[in-house]
Amino acid sequence: MIGSLLAGLAFLALGDATAAWHELAREDGVAVAVRERAGSPLPEIRAVTLIDATPWEVLAVIRDVGSHPEWVTDCAEARVLREESETVWIVYQRTRLPWPVSDRDSVSSTELAIVGDGELLVSWHAIAEPQWSEREGIVRMRTLEGSYRLRSGAAGGTEVEYRLFLDPEGVVPAWLARRFIVDVPLETLRQLRARVPGARSRYEAWLREHDPAWRGRAGR
Repeated sequence: MIGSLLAGLAFLALGDATAAWHELAREDGVAVAVRERAGSPLPEIRAVTLIDATPWEVLAVIRDVGSHPEWVTDCAEARVLREESETVWIVYQRTRLPWPVSDRDSVSSTELAIVGDGELLVSWHAIAEPQWSEREGIVRMRTLEGSYRLRSGAAGGTEVEYRLFLDPEGVVPAWLARRFIVDVPLETLRQLRARVPGARSRYEAWLREHDPAWRGRAGR
């Protein structure tokens, strides 16, 4: 059951929400760690990697919600339900899980913010949207929050920090819980890194408008 595995991983972190991260995996330039979340038996997850691109080039891929099934691991469906503003969207996402475990889904408020010089933040948290009712056979996740923090690297490129805290609701086998905690963030950042080079042509018009490194360029 997920409770026993997650509790064990949380115990490894030792401490409250300010505790040091405990690294669980490091592979292909991606590091995955967990730490205890204050007031919860479930751990907070963090994955970090470096991508040879500007923060805005990475953001161009992340903000294209409809493309998430192509690179976010186990994402079966993703779409913007409503745009609250240019920087805030209400997003639906369904996560595909292997039989006999039911798929999970969520409705989240997603926000883009510029938080510093050369630093961007995409954050999201689950919200209750009565008009988007639960779908038969799919478990709705009500506890879900996460972020992508994109920082210009000291030696170039972009440091991507992915954080996630969720309660998958119900019973999940231990092997699948480990996939949530280790494999999904590791694979997602690896696939994001592989997808970013294509963003330079796919999102060129948007990058020329928003990325300071692109403004005024004749080409890339």
